[in-house]
Amino acid sequence: MLLEDENEDDDEQPLGPADPSVWPGVLPKQAAFLTALVMFAGHRTKAARAAKISRALTYHWQDTDATFKLLLERAQRQAFGTLEDEMIRRAHDGISHGIYYQGERVAFERVYSDGIMMMLARAGDPKYRSSELQVKGTVDLKFKGELADLLDVYRQLTKTAE
Repeated sequence: MLLEDENEDDDEQPLGPADPSVWPGVLPKQAAFLTALVMFAGHRTKAARAAKISRALTYHWQDTDATFKLLLERAQRQAFGTLEDEMIRRAHDGISHGIYYQGERVAFERVYSDGIMMMLARAGDPKYRSSELQVKGTVDLKFKGELADLLDVYRQLTKTAE
């Protein structure tokens, strides 16, 4: 267990002008929004706030400006890469959680995400993906009887599906 400082969110700070070579052919406010979108991992509201524009304006630009729409897709791909990096970090390196005693933080513990690890494994290797039972044809059964009889019918159905 490690004692560490917690990171503070600086998402309220407005962005300065973005480098025009990174986002060619768009207005300075559009470039600021696209930069913020990448910085905030695709969080459109935070990006609009940082660029000092309304979220609705970003949708207007998306619908009316082909260059902006193309660069928005690029920014979203970059933002997803940021999210993917964070998923890997949480699964592999873990995150720090505070341990409290009588209302006071006394230490930190490293916690790993097994759920994210499994999701990444499924995305990366087919052997970790769930298999589904596929039945050829239609199954239109209505059953009246005992539970044991129903289980026998189920076993017959699954045996013929293999």
